[in-house]
Amino acid sequence: MAYSKLQHLLLPLLLAVTLSPLPASAKDRTLTIANTCTYTLWMAYFTVSSGPWPQPDQVTGWEAPSGTVVTMTVQETWGGRVWARTNCDFTSDLPDYQQCETGGCVGGLECDTSSGTGVPPRTPSLIQPSEAVLPSPRLMPLFLSQVDGFNVPLAITNSASCPLSNCPFDLLLNCPSDLQKKNDAGTVIGCYTDCGATVSNKDEYCCAGAYNLPSTCPSSSEVLFPDHRVPSIVSFRITSGTALFTCTDEVDYTITFCPSDNLYDDSA
Repeated sequence: MAYSKLQHLLLPLLLAVTLSPLPASAKDRTLTIANTCTYTLWMAYFTVSSGPWPQPDQVTGWEAPSGTVVTMTVQETWGGRVWARTNCDFTSDLPDYQQCETGGCVGGLECDTSSGTGVPPRTPSLIQPSEAVLPSPRLMPLFLSQVDGFNVPLAITNSASCPLSNCPFDLLLNCPSDLQKKNDAGTVIGCYTDCGATVSNKDEYCCAGAYNLPSTCPSSSEVLFPDHRVPSIVSFRITSGTALFTCTDEVDYTITFCPSDNLYDDSA
């Protein structure tokens, strides 16, 4: 699938975020991004360009060996997405968005601030990563999105008592064969949703157009994968209300990739 088509699929998700009115004055909050996987990741984030959010000072992409923790400051009114990339080589002759096995972006190591949204499948993409989406601002909906697929497990925790958003399963182990993304060695490195993998019948598999209602959105196991297994994530446009969380406090967030079991919410 050409990157231009992938980008076309990604941007509607970004632009569909519902914005709350801006508070009288914006305050800073911290966003901590931790790699507790046993392998190196290359982190990335993207600021939603359609909103009133300034670009944070943190670079938009960095190498994160196992154990790396980076804390960045964002305004309370910031909205965007965070994901992890895998097996990157930014010295290769491939196009910048193909220099990672999953989650690559336009711009290479540092994702372009206007078009570096990442390539599916990601929780990011060419696998798009598992990603954390933080819309904003004070009554703040947040969700773990896998609309574009899955590559690395993650959990979102906070400094208050708000609910957790997490995925307690390694979905690569249960990915349907026709949705698998494999590397040259034949190892499954990512999992698409039907929406992300399908070229034809996009409305049907993405629950868009005439299929944008719960009554018309297909309910096959693959269309619902992984939403039916993990109700606390968003995997397609028509999703369970259990996947959307709001936090009214002025909280800080921690996004942990390959989280330990004690970070999982038992209600998920």
